[in-house]
Amino acid sequence: MTLSAVPSVLVFDAFPQDLAINVHGPDVFLFACNRSKDDPAAQESLPDPVELFVVALNQQMFPRAGEARCLSRALILDRSTDLARGNQFWRLRIEDAHPACLRVLMNLLTARDLTTVEVRGSVSGPRAHRLDLVNLPYPPARPRLPFVLEREESTRAFSDRLIQIEFSKPPSDQSVDSLSAVLGMWCDLLLLGGYPPADLDPRESGVLPDGPIVLDEITVQMAFPDAFQADDAAFNCMLNYLHCLRLEGESVALVRIR
Repeated sequence: MTLSAVPSVLVFDAFPQDLAINVHGPDVFLFACNRSKDDPAAQESLPDPVELFVVALNQQMFPRAGEARCLSRALILDRSTDLARGNQFWRLRIEDAHPACLRVLMNLLTARDLTTVEVRGSVSGPRAHRLDLVNLPYPPARPRLPFVLEREESTRAFSDRLIQIEFSKPPSDQSVDSLSAVLGMWCDLLLLGGYPPADLDPRESGVLPDGPIVLDEITVQMAFPDAFQADDAAFNCMLNYLHCLRLEGESVALVRIR
């Protein structure tokens, strides 16, 4: 395995912030957006890492510190590809997010087989400070969650982890399907290197999920019995999402993390 690209990054701790992202390398050809629908090897495609990040942010997984409201927003303003040269470009805007979300984005990019990763942020106003993403803690969970949280301190060595979401009354089939889809997207975030622990390169991190599964009429579970090579802070994504789901009226009553 080749080493991750050494990124060239200039980003800030203020929002709104526009990002210009340029990458070059073999994995550009594997991004799903660059594969033909009738490609016989379409199953080998990879999710677009920037699009995956945008979806996670719009699911309120990286809220501003101390923010109880669900205001985070990201939008891809432009995207272009030069397959002749193996180049991909994105321009996106991020609003009302935690600055440490940019560490997750950078992990997703450097986890790919790319020889060049360049990210340039643009903000207005004099109070923005340049971020050192290498030493930045991952985004935290919201401080006041509207459900009971049972969270064990992890003593497991990269396996046998799980999250269970328990409702106070049986959710609708549509609600279970929506939650399962978000759990699947969250797993993609971890599988593709978004949350490596401190001692792992993003390309060495990942998970092997079992689920999501419906345990009973009020409980949905995502388990990782065989591999969870991700930082414990990855669970904060789901806590932040479930906070907003509860505010939308879903009867989330208890979340267990072990």
